[in-house]
Amino acid sequence: MKALFISSSLSIQAGGIFPAMVELGKGLASQSVDVQAAGLNDASFKSSASAWEPLLVHTHKVIGPDAFGFAPSLNGYVLSFGPDVLHLHGLWMYPSMVAEHWVAKTHKPLVISPHGMLDPWALKNSPFKKHLAYWGYERANLQSAACLHALCVQEYQAIRAFGLKNPVAIIPNGVNLPMLPSRTTQRAKTLLFLGRLHPKKGLGPLIAAWKEAGSAMDGWQLKIVGLGELAYIVELKGQAQDININFSGAMYGYAKERAFREASAFILPSFSEGLPVAVLEAWSYGLPVVMTKACNLEIGFEKQAAIECSTDYKVLAGTLREVVAMAANRLDDIGVRGRNLVEEEFQWPKIASQMAAVYKWVLGQGPKPECVRED
Repeated sequence: MKALFISSSLSIQAGGIFPAMVELGKGLASQSVDVQAAGLNDASFKSSASAWEPLLVHTHKVIGPDAFGFAPSLNGYVLSFGPDVLHLHGLWMYPSMVAEHWVAKTHKPLVISPHGMLDPWALKNSPFKKHLAYWGYERANLQSAACLHALCVQEYQAIRAFGLKNPVAIIPNGVNLPMLPSRTTQRAKTLLFLGRLHPKKGLGPLIAAWKEAGSAMDGWQLKIVGLGELAYIVELKGQAQDININFSGAMYGYAKERAFREASAFILPSFSEGLPVAVLEAWSYGLPVVMTKACNLEIGFEKQAAIECSTDYKVLAGTLREVVAMAANRLDDIGVRGRNLVEEEFQWPKIASQMAAVYKWVLGQGPKPECVRED
């Protein structure tokens, strides 16, 4: 079976979608699926390309505005590659037109992973552009999909609320479990944020809450790791003057691993998410997680692996005070429950097996998987 991923970005510029695509692709390859990826070239691809190895990846030059991503060679490449299944990651850009055109030409199955882009908060971001895209090409593209992929029940509900009646496979993101050595030193008093620096992540309220919490945060550091638009980073740094907040830029490999290993807790006060890989990564390192319900990981609260927070900075400040006042062993217990949760539910081999079953089903080569809902 040949499968081709296509996306507007195949690099770190895609945020959490990037590691999700890479690891799903590698997991599918281990399930004997011939997986390759194609998408738009961007400034970060060269530094991100090695993450895809040994999968083959093909990038295509954009002509005109980056916001649309018109890359005419991508359309021809997808047709010439001839996949059995085309898997589109993300919406609202030129690859959606390529996907819909491929279905019309070949009548083969298309799987679409919106990655949270149909959630209500996401739809309110740049609504005029999305309205034009919807009526111009995205409506036809979404309706042509043999199956849509939701990361969680909440995203499935958002897909249905959007009016789409396609079958939906509910399959989460995942992570690879790191080794956890016996702890010989106490973690630093650091609250870690790691991800794309974007307004939807709730960083503005988080900085305001850190200030509001006042002296309760003495001795603690907020470490913000990630990339974003320069103007937004300047705005955040302006908010963070005179408080103990460390903007560390992007981290990869060992530096990223070290950031997780040295932190005492992880925070993601998002307004909107699909299913954040960063939370799963934090759990995989045994970190307690502070997050909003918008992270769509209700199971974390159910298993007492996470502490719920608000995007209201005054309420969030109260949560911060509670977290830093907790005994170290209590934080450790929350983190252990998160690690156990990842071991049980969010490892890539299990997730890739589910997606491979979806591919077989849309190709008429297997039964409907249990993860697929048609209601």
